[in-house]
Amino acid sequence: MVSTSGDSLSDPSTLTNYRDELFAMADIVTPNVKEASKLLGGVSLHTVSDMRDAAASIYKFGPRYVLVKGGDMPDLSEAIDVFYDGKEFVELRGHRIKTRNTHGTGCTLASSIAAELAKGSTMLHAVQVAKNYVESALHHSKDLIIGNGPQGPFEAQVSSIQYWLTAKLQSR
Repeated sequence: MVSTSGDSLSDPSTLTNYRDELFAMADIVTPNVKEASKLLGGVSLHTVSDMRDAAASIYKFGPRYVLVKGGDMPDLSEAIDVFYDGKEFVELRGHRIKTRNTHGTGCTLASSIAAELAKGSTMLHAVQVAKNYVESALHHSKDLIIGNGPQGPFEAQVSSIQYWLTAKLQSR
């Protein structure tokens, strides 16, 4: 819906349809703070308390779980996400990794959650594993520079493996 850079990835009517029709069918929705803000009419999100309020408000649209991702919150020293199941809030804290290789991390997180659920994990456990997975990928790719940095953390890993394989094959 809204990229980490703040670019809108869909028009406003799409957000309305997501919120009003699809969220009630979702097991989990995982908006970043910019997406959460847009879903809630432009409300400002600057603190973990704001993220909790946003998660509770988004929960009212019908998903079983909400994860508001705070990796884009510049005032926080950690990468804090807020998980809400309709009863309890869980703050998931991680290291803030300084890197420009963040493109695709939201999609990677959602895919990792789905993979963990397919293995039989509970939702909270799936989210925790996925967050750790993305944090690890960001950490291991933070010093790689590829082009202008629009690639995600996994693109960097794939490119370095391809480079290594090419060098090995040429040395034969």
